[in-house]
Amino acid sequence: MEVRIRKILTGRKLRQHQQDAFYYANRVRHPALFMEMRLGKTLVTIRRCLQYIPLDRERGLRVLVVAPNSALGSWAAELMNEGQDSFEFLRGLKEKRQEMLTAWGVNWYLMNKEGWAVIPEIADKSWDAVIIDESRFLANPKAQVTKFFTKNFRGCPHRWALTGLPNPESELEFFCQMQWLNTKAFGFKSYYHFRNACFEKGWDGFRWQPKVNTTIRIRDHLAEKAFVCRRADVNMDAEKIYETRTLHLPDEMDRIYRRAESEYVLECLEGEKETEWNLVKYSWLRQLACGFIDGEMVWNGKLQELENLLKGELQKEQVVIWFAYNQDGAAISKNFGNIPVLTGENSPEERESTFSAFQRKAHRVIALQMAIAQTGVNLSVADTAIYYSNTPSHDMRAQTEDRILDIGRNVPLLYIDIATADTVDMDVLRALQAKKFKSDVTLTQILRRAIAARINNRSRN
Repeated sequence: MEVRIRKILTGRKLRQHQQDAFYYANRVRHPALFMEMRLGKTLVTIRRCLQYIPLDRERGLRVLVVAPNSALGSWAAELMNEGQDSFEFLRGLKEKRQEMLTAWGVNWYLMNKEGWAVIPEIADKSWDAVIIDESRFLANPKAQVTKFFTKNFRGCPHRWALTGLPNPESELEFFCQMQWLNTKAFGFKSYYHFRNACFEKGWDGFRWQPKVNTTIRIRDHLAEKAFVCRRADVNMDAEKIYETRTLHLPDEMDRIYRRAESEYVLECLEGEKETEWNLVKYSWLRQLACGFIDGEMVWNGKLQELENLLKGELQKEQVVIWFAYNQDGAAISKNFGNIPVLTGENSPEERESTFSAFQRKAHRVIALQMAIAQTGVNLSVADTAIYYSNTPSHDMRAQTEDRILDIGRNVPLLYIDIATADTVDMDVLRALQAKKFKSDVTLTQILRRAIAARINNRSRN
């Protein structure tokens, strides 16, 4: 075994923490690498998998990698760098995917996290290893994707879970990720047994809080079953500098905003709209903060500020612009024709081509919808990111911030938020900065109530 390890390590040199992760993965059948972004867990995983003895010696190694779309391009690049060009992207119609699975000479199959629904029989194939990258998408026990993976592949000799941030919202998020690896995670048969035995309802009646000694129990279990590494642990945590460019709505827009906030009435160009739903009102307020009324841009303050930054202080720098909503991306694209703007409508191939061009500095500025590039994308040629708009997701914010991190280049990273004063724009930003509210894009009850409380307070003043 020592001879084989030494041979593999003669390629790209592994840093000490990667070597530690590599030797950990040699000791366990089903590894969990909880390593923060840019610490090189993909390379460690590939090199360890190359040591596995194939179940079918004639066909050779067969590894399935399941990851968000945004991470698959990075897997392809890492495989190529390791001389592994025998891989396929499992894309297209069901018949095409089935044909790919029968092909000879393919060692690695790369599939997005939704692919199982197109070809569920993939669970019946013989795999030497199945790797779940960004494994937090298995955190919800009610999700169909979680049920599929935790119930299948039990005969696979090597199952992997990779992520940098396994539990941004709660310690409960660990369970299904560990259950994917071991049927009785933390000693419990199911998520609900674990929750009921180790957690209790919090003061707000919604969140589950760990009971006494639960945190210690989780820590001890992870110490035995997982490899956990943060950038701060290996002195690779770059300094992060945050700035907020605060804008103010014009008087008429501000009046329309305040009325929508307090009366649930939106004054449009063609009349008025009313609602009784908080989420509809939130959508109106969010659009107003970015200059839109019912889909029409009537104030371009954010675009002007973005132009001032790109032509002023940042005119010679590589910059990533993040935006949350399609309207924002369309506005940026219309006003900055020379900036590539990517949303969920762009194909994976288009995205990968644009990311690669940005890393080569063929593009100085790139604008990305947060949801499509929060994982697996390397944009580290830049050390500045501008947030044109935000979602309330702490996880998404943390992940997108890490896209420009390069652990081999210990330079300060600059994050600039463009936010409109006294609006939900600022409410969301403050919640993210405080790191008190962690939610997905649909908004949890807690965050929704927190933002609603701020809106109501302004309405009464």
